[in-house]
Amino acid sequence: MSRIYVKPTILLAFLLIFVFQSGSAAFAEDNPLRDKAASITYKFIKKLKKRLIFAINESGFDGAVEICSKSAQEMPKQIEEKNPEISIRRISLKSRNHNNVPDEFERKMLYLIEAEKSVGELKLFYERDTTVDGKPAYRYIEPLLVGAMCLNCHGKKGELDPDALVKIREIYPNDKAVGFGLGDIRGAVTVIVFK
Repeated sequence: MSRIYVKPTILLAFLLIFVFQSGSAAFAEDNPLRDKAASITYKFIKKLKKRLIFAINESGFDGAVEICSKSAQEMPKQIEEKNPEISIRRISLKSRNHNNVPDEFERKMLYLIEAEKSVGELKLFYERDTTVDGKPAYRYIEPLLVGAMCLNCHGKKGELDPDALVKIREIYPNDKAVGFGLGDIRGAVTVIVFK
């Protein structure tokens, strides 16, 4: 019996093609609203991660809590000023900041994301054409997964950084954003593009 050897790079290419094609049926068609929302989300997440890493290196995980409480709330406003047809924010079913509580549509989408992840069908993003406040809108939601570094501020008891925990309790006395494990859905970035 002969074996077929496939180079890892070829296998990776096929896997990437499969992932991108299965991420959403809408990949088959061009969608400038999706492109805009995805680009803004990518830049937002990249900039936020950069600020968090800088804060952690400069002042520890309690510095990261400061970034999330202030800078991460200001960044969407800056994006929206440059793009008045856009609304962007982070959301979670277990929110820390009251500004991150999902609306009804977002809450349903977060439950869908959780359900699909539980059966191994998590997509890269979720999208819908809807109305918001009576106006036609395109909604884009990109899941945020808990990484190893995130556990210092969002993990289970015993994983939380002690200094971060003090800062969290100071800024967010009603915090619900703990108890996550590696790879859990922390929440999502949600973008509304008004048509």
